Amino acid sequence: MSKNMIDDSSSTAATKKPSKKSQFAKPIKQLIFICQWLVLGAFLLVLLSQLSSANASETAKNVTKESFVQLYSVFDYPAEQQQLATLTETVSLSNQQTQGDFSQTRYLAVLKRPLNSAGSFAFSPTQGMIWHQSSPFTTTMIMQGQRLITLDANNQIQQTLTAANSNPIAAKIPQLMQQLLTGDINALQQSFSLFYQVPTEENLWTLGLMPKDEPLQQALGKLVIQGDHQLKRIVILSPQAPQNTTGDITDIIFNNVDHGAFSPQNLNWFKLASEEQTVK
Repeated sequence: MSKNMIDDSSSTAATKKPSKKSQFAKPIKQLIFICQWLVLGAFLLVLLSQLSSANASETAKNVTKESFVQLYSVFDYPAEQQQLATLTETVSLSNQQTQGDFSQTRYLAVLKRPLNSAGSFAFSPTQGMIWHQSSPFTTTMIMQGQRLITLDANNQIQQTLTAANSNPIAAKIPQLMQQLLTGDINALQQSFSLFYQVPTEENLWTLGLMPKDEPLQQALGKLVIQGDHQLKRIVILSPQAPQNTTGDITDIIFNNVDHGAFSPQNLNWFKLASEEQTVK
């Protein structure tokens, strides 16, 4: 993702071996982009500086993870077709444009303190999806079909990934994310085994998704989504979570969701993506 160039002005020999930093620059970039696709993005990398400030107690982390056990119980209840048909009528937004805010909390096995991020998203059935993170740092992803465009804080295109130049699992993520955000139950059934719990006292239904494809399950884990008439929450559970404390958990909450006209900023991002496609 980084465009920084390594200043090696102190070298005068033309045959000087590449520095260790230059040798590892390309694979590090590839790893970062694969992670963005798999957790979209949530699924985004965080500032490594937070490692030094992660001093919450191990007990507190365990208690937090235990709170997800009840949510995980949805996988004890395979969904019935009638339940899914009713859910489809209730939440399908596939013919509507949608925008709103999100807050994301990531519980990582290697850290004692959860990592928080926030931003906004927008979805259009014809233009694709925008995932804009505003904190702790700014980055924007625009997904259109099998393309993923990443912008920096100045709205400059950093890189464009397509199914042709990404791994097979990463190529599935944009479409899966769009299906999740639009509540497209029928489409989700093609890639996931579905599990369902009826609405709780908060009037929220719970849908569990287990990837049918074994490599995707190993890479992504299981997903739980909750909502009422629209999507409220997505929880991504790594293959190890939450039965023990070695697994990672990503918890995304959606707020201020509406189906009105897109904000000027979202319109500009969609326009930028369309212009980039025209140039290509």
